[in-house]
Amino acid sequence: MSYITDFDSELVAKLESNEGTESIVKWVSEKVLQSYKNGITATLRLDVTVMPVSGQGDGKTWTFTAYGPGFTKEVANATAEERLIKQIDADTKMVLNF
Repeated sequence: MSYITDFDSELVAKLESNEGTESIVKWVSEKVLQSYKNGITATLRLDVTVMPVSGQGDGKTWTFTAYGPGFTKEVANATAEERLIKQIDADTKMVLNF
C-alpha cells in the first residue's frame, strides 16, 4: 500500500473511534512531518546558449532553474521539468538581436 492509502485508512479509523480531536490533530501533524522527511526534491538547471551562425558577435545565454517536489525521483523530475517549461514559456527577455 502507498503512504497516502495507509494515511487515509488510519485517519478514517481514528475519526470513527472515540479518540479525541487533540490527539488526532497531533497524529496528523506527525504524519505530515514524516511525509516531508520522505520527500525528494529535484533541481534542474538549463543553460540556453545561442551563437550567431556567422561567428560575428557574442552569443547570449539564459539560465533557468526549477525545483520539483515528489515522493519518487520520477515525480520530482517531472514536476521540475513542468516548472522549467513554464519559466521558459513566460520569459519575455529571451530575444535575439544579432
